[in-house]
Amino acid sequence: MTREVFLTETARKQMEAAADWYAEQNAAVAARWFNGIVQRLNDLAQNPEQYPVARESEFLPVELRQML
Repeated sequence: MTREVFLTETARKQMEAAADWYAEQNAAVAARWFNGIVQRLNDLAQNPEQYPVARESEFLPVELRQML
């Protein structure tokens, strides 16, 4: 079963900044980096058990996984 993946605003902004930096350095590297991130997020959605439970999970009504 596919799960929904949410990113914090901080994570989203950091990803955008990193993508911009990579794009300035080398467009091909930027594309490869971005595609890798998308693949990892898809992996998280498909099989969240492969990632550890976040410490914050104990304070939430749902299980929170983290991908570092």
